[in-house]
Amino acid sequence: MHRKILHLALWEQADEIGFAKLRMDVLSDLCGQYTFTHEDVDALAPHVHRMSHKEVFLPDFLKTQQRTLSRTSHGANKVWRELNAKFGATRQNPEPYFAFMRSLKMDSHIPEMPEDYLGGDNPKPPWLLKHLANIEQASKYPEPEWPENILQAYRSMVDNYFQKAKDVTSKSQAESHRVTTRQIDNSQRQIQTIINLGYDPLVVENCIRAAIDKTRLTVYPPPFKP
Repeated sequence: MHRKILHLALWEQADEIGFAKLRMDVLSDLCGQYTFTHEDVDALAPHVHRMSHKEVFLPDFLKTQQRTLSRTSHGANKVWRELNAKFGATRQNPEPYFAFMRSLKMDSHIPEMPEDYLGGDNPKPPWLLKHLANIEQASKYPEPEWPENILQAYRSMVDNYFQKAKDVTSKSQAESHRVTTRQIDNSQRQIQTIINLGYDPLVVENCIRAAIDKTRLTVYPPPFKP
């Protein structure tokens, strides 16, 4: 029972993101007849993590207080300020906070973030499902009948771009790495144009590999004539 009271006392003192100062004398005074030790704090794991002899973290706190944490919500300004001060996380890059929670194996306790995908067993948001469906559709686009070296380079380029697109964790990243059948068609047309200009197949392959190095689907002709 006394440890439940300790948990409640720490909860009451937690800041916006779940950190609380660990002052055993103050906690004992708050809870009346109970005297607490660091062993009592450690016994509250995984609901309480002792970060040092002066501070604890309550991983359930933020999600309980704020089930959804949006990049764009002004109502979350204080939370984002604390996340930035503690982890260097920002609305544009919350990954430092995600990494901290993963290190505690508590990523399932991160508030839902409509613009982000947290990975693991977390549900995929609608924007990501649509993004992955677009990749799947584009992957089925027919391949031209090209010389083997050009075809293999083309496949490597597409696979490289698709993998980068599949690894996105935010809506903004998905928009930057969007995939459509029209992109695939345009890329094939660019390669075919270089072939039709009479360039050697090895030169065409090198043009494609230049696109691989840049993780793009746009293939430019060489700066010299065939």
